[in-house]
Amino acid sequence: MERIFDIINFVIGVVTALIFIANHLGTIKNERGLLMVRRVIAICVLMVVLSSVSAFGAVYSQVQNFAGTPNINNTFTFNQFNTSLGTLTGIQITLTVNSQGGIYVLDNDSDSAATGTFEFGAMGSMSSTDVILLNSMFASIPGNVGAYQTQTFSLAADNGDGIGNLDSTGPDGMAYIGHSESGSGTGTVSNMLWSMGAKGFLGTGTYNILCNIMQWSNLTSTGGVEYSVTPVTASGSVQISYIYDAIPEPATLTILALGMLIPMKKRMKKA
Repeated sequence: MERIFDIINFVIGVVTALIFIANHLGTIKNERGLLMVRRVIAICVLMVVLSSVSAFGAVYSQVQNFAGTPNINNTFTFNQFNTSLGTLTGIQITLTVNSQGGIYVLDNDSDSAATGTFEFGAMGSMSSTDVILLNSMFASIPGNVGAYQTQTFSLAADNGDGIGNLDSTGPDGMAYIGHSESGSGTGTVSNMLWSMGAKGFLGTGTYNILCNIMQWSNLTSTGGVEYSVTPVTASGSVQISYIYDAIPEPATLTILALGMLIPMKKRMKKA
């Protein structure tokens, strides 16, 4: 708010200077005098335009990275949004999860063939007591973010290895080696919740967000299928983006205005 008043005072000052110059040039009828008045008016218009243009599209982003073998629990610290930067219009949170490697072994121990589907990889989520991670529909953001492979399988009836003897060889067994998978989820925090939580998103301090990355496997099968898991390697990032309308610094506008006035002053001296 203080910056807005500064800009208003700056514009008033420029207009006052314009009136002063116009009064002193009132008796000048040549083209140079008229040209100077026009240029001062143009500067005033330019200052207003610059003030408006600079109030769009500003984004302040923070990124924290993670890597390791699930389960991974990281507490990340982020800066609050300092309202002196401008007017906050949105908060976006993005969780990116990558999964690679690992082994998923299946062994059919039933007397008949088995078919089904499995998922294998990593799954991520976030939580916090410092800030509220809910969107305008009060759904958790960014929600569960998965980076996993979905694959169907068909295994023959048990070949005699029996329950408890997990064997990946066919035709009643298989071993899946994890591929490189990626997943990402983005959510926008409800503006009603920006100041809620133990700390909130607004201020000059910091807040913490817990990021949990877990080993993910899910099996749907028609038979008695055993399975085992060798964990994947997971990595990724958490990004917090503040979208806001920036308020221009009056000093910046003043420097620009002076820079445009100097050439005119030189031309008037030559005249």
